[in-house]
Amino acid sequence: KSTDRIDEIEVGKLNRIATAFRDARPYYLSRDPNRRKIGKTLCLPWQDGISEILSRRSKKNLTT
Repeated sequence: KSTDRIDEIEVGKLNRIATAFRDARPYYLSRDPNRRKIGKTLCLPWQDGISEILSRRSKKNLTT
């Protein structure tokens, strides 16, 4: 769901789910222009988030 602001309740849910996965790096993407880290979750504007996720994935593939 596309949102204009970071929904801290939804981010809290992501943080709780992330605890079940040892190396999880949860992301919350929205139309909010501000970057924030809430708990383990990195909250990013959606365009920045897509770029960062794809960049991280490319780097990971290069090292394996």
